[in-house]
Amino acid sequence: NSGPGRTVYLPEGTWVDFNSGEIHEGSCRVKVEYRYPIFIKMNSSIIYDGSVIIYGEGNFKIYRDGEFEVSHTDHGKTISTKRGDLKVRVFSRDRRD
Repeated sequence: NSGPGRTVYLPEGTWVDFNSGEIHEGSCRVKVEYRYPIFIKMNSSIIYDGSVIIYGEGNFKIYRDGEFEVSHTDHGKTISTKRGDLKVRVFSRDRRD
């Protein structure tokens, strides 16, 4: 099913639902009500909507118009790339902003 109200599988690990902030422990199936669910695995990062989003802690190498490094301690900083600025946002069990 490609629409709302489907079930997605999360492999082993700790995951945050980007839309709701809810934490899930994999291996599990999760019912979602939105069309494009985004789940971020603990100690991972993604680029989304002008931000580097980190869930957990650590240092990450990001490849976008070259390579740069970012850390969970960089929350709130802005990184300039050839394709525009990226704001660093960190999610944890205690913070979602």
